[in-house]
Amino acid sequence: SSNEELQSINEEFETTKEELQSSNEELQATNAELTTSTEEVLRGNQILNRSNSDLTNLLANIEIPVIMLDRHLAIHRFTPAAEKALGLTGAQVGRPIVDIHLPLRLSNLRELLLSVIRHGSVQRQEIRDTHGRWHYLILRPYRTDKSKIEGVVMALIDIDERKLSEKTVSRLAAVVRDSNDAVTVCDLNDRITAWNKGAQKMYGYTEAQALGMSVHRLMPANMRLKARDLVRKSATPIETQRRTKQGRILDVLLTVTVLRDEKGEPVEIATTERDVTAQKRAEQEFRRLHAAVISAQEKERKRLARELHDGVGQILSGVKFRLQALPGKMALSGDGEARILKVG
Repeated sequence: SSNEELQSINEEFETTKEELQSSNEELQATNAELTTSTEEVLRGNQILNRSNSDLTNLLANIEIPVIMLDRHLAIHRFTPAAEKALGLTGAQVGRPIVDIHLPLRLSNLRELLLSVIRHGSVQRQEIRDTHGRWHYLILRPYRTDKSKIEGVVMALIDIDERKLSEKTVSRLAAVVRDSNDAVTVCDLNDRITAWNKGAQKMYGYTEAQALGMSVHRLMPANMRLKARDLVRKSATPIETQRRTKQGRILDVLLTVTVLRDEKGEPVEIATTERDVTAQKRAEQEFRRLHAAVISAQEKERKRLARELHDGVGQILSGVKFRLQALPGKMALSGDGEARILKVG
């Protein structure tokens, strides 16, 4: 009986031992899993920290004002450029942007921001600040990794110089478009790429007819030049001739402008052409009339000189005869007669 009890106790002990060994193995496996999980968490934290550092450096070095807003339109983060351009401070983080007086002429900012959050649409708009400078405003939804919209990313790009350039280009385009002079542009293959109203009026081709046409059709056969030859021409206007659609030959004053790319290589030739046909004819007529007047004046001078010489000669001859006819001492002496003949 005692042996049976001891044997039973020994069996229970063995069973307990096996259970403890199994538990120990489970604990070791669990510890290994925990170790692995800890390493994964550490690696995840490192990646997260690196990503956060990358984002911080990106925002710190980007030269565009960028503001990140949460769903309640409160400021979450902004770039140094936004701090400089919009006068933001660290104390304003967490405040709704619509409660901050931004130096922008934009009365519907709140509606635009809410539209981005509600509809996920991107809003773009050209606006001016309180100093009159132009900016391009871009509002994009701030999305999480699950594509859930949690706010708005607001970016402001300075486009003031571009707007001024556009205004200048627009003015120049209007001047060129409405100029009475013919203004044309052709590529280096002698194909016309631009044609204004003045060119249409002067040469008779519409813009649709002229674009793509060879510029040689405007040149008389004996005066043809290639566009590449014009590259070497100076900016000084030159006199040449052009042929209209109807075949009439015009005298023109041609000014050449070489259009170059960013490397300074010529890509197109712009010409301004003024019709001086009437002026040339007027100059020729003036020269003809001037020569005729000079000739008439010379003829009249010679006629007057001849008539004057003949008339005075006759008068002096009459005087001489009368003096010779006087009696005694009053008669004309030899010296006096010689002087009268010399005058005549």
